[in-house]
Amino acid sequence: MKSIYAKALLIFLFIIPVFTESYSKQKTNRYLNIGAGWGHMGLRDQGISPLYYSGNHLFITAGYSKVKDKYVNHLGADLLHGNITPTKYPDPDFSQMNSFRAGVSFSHMRSAGSFASNKVKIFLGGIIDSRFTFYEHNQFINSAKNNFSFSTLSLGKSFIYPFPVNGKQHKIELLIHMPVIALIVRPNHSYISPQGFLDHSTGNFQSVLNSIEVASLNRFFGLGSELSFKYQFRNNNALGIGYRWEYYGHENFNQLKTATHGIVLQTFF
Repeated sequence: MKSIYAKALLIFLFIIPVFTESYSKQKTNRYLNIGAGWGHMGLRDQGISPLYYSGNHLFITAGYSKVKDKYVNHLGADLLHGNITPTKYPDPDFSQMNSFRAGVSFSHMRSAGSFASNKVKIFLGGIIDSRFTFYEHNQFINSAKNNFSFSTLSLGKSFIYPFPVNGKQHKIELLIHMPVIALIVRPNHSYISPQGFLDHSTGNFQSVLNSIEVASLNRFFGLGSELSFKYQFRNNNALGIGYRWEYYGHENFNQLKTATHGIVLQTFF
């Protein structure tokens, strides 16, 4: 029972920063953004297949940002949907998996100085990120469906380079983040339900807690980055284009490795 309480406490610590906020007399800018683009996802889940699958996806994003001189808060969500096929020997059986991923994240970054004659601003902070991925194989029967989800607490570093052109403030931003702790729910073997859900004597909530694995860098490693350019219009709205890349690997009975990169076009208003 102590492990269940510890996992519940960890979930609480992951959630509570979303509802905290600093107050200041500084000028505040708020932005709502929505965008879409192309993504390419690769996946090797040895619980369903030893092969590496990859393919193109539709990438949809949305978010809300609160920006001050001293800090930047961002709440975002994204959807990724497409098909992945084996990178080796896709014929003659035409194997493929239909994949779907949904995610939500919250980041809080605080000013940590500048360099290049104060032209490039540095922000340091943390990111809470939760992802759910589902995939179904078109050739399998008993083990056709699988999924995994994880929530991570990451350290992040952001570089922002604002530069004015004809009275408009454009920006180039680079964000780099790495998870330091993860809450993971995924089947140990090729089965859609994680281990805790197989105990029918427990309720759904306790089954979720029993299925959570708490891991750090020794069993869960990730790294992500985002490079974006924002072009500001006269009405303070903006158009942005960004490139995202991320990698996650989980070591358990069946090794999981997944990587995603893509280009997204966004509007800010």
